[in-house]
Amino acid sequence: MKKEKEIMQIAEHYGYKNQKKILIEELSELIQAVIKVDRAEGTLSDVLKNYDNLIEEIADVEIMLYQIKHLLAINTDEIVEKKVERQIERIKHETVY
Repeated sequence: MKKEKEIMQIAEHYGYKNQKKILIEELSELIQAVIKVDRAEGTLSDVLKNYDNLIEEIADVEIMLYQIKHLLAINTDEIVEKKVERQIERIKHETVY
């Protein structure tokens, strides 16, 4: 991830307790942004504004997850790989109607 060193510096400066609260706030904002994109109405400008906000909120959550993973020394690579493989297998066996 770009800015990895700076993100770790931020995480270590504020610590787990504070950054956990920020992660929860950012997750909430991401949920709201997803809902707004799904309900987007009005002018193209309004729709694009909602879409841009969604991108911002995704980035915020990614940064916070990276910090939490760093602070708790969590590596999710193997689990992510297994879950993706499992889902691909499910897709291969789906019945198409």
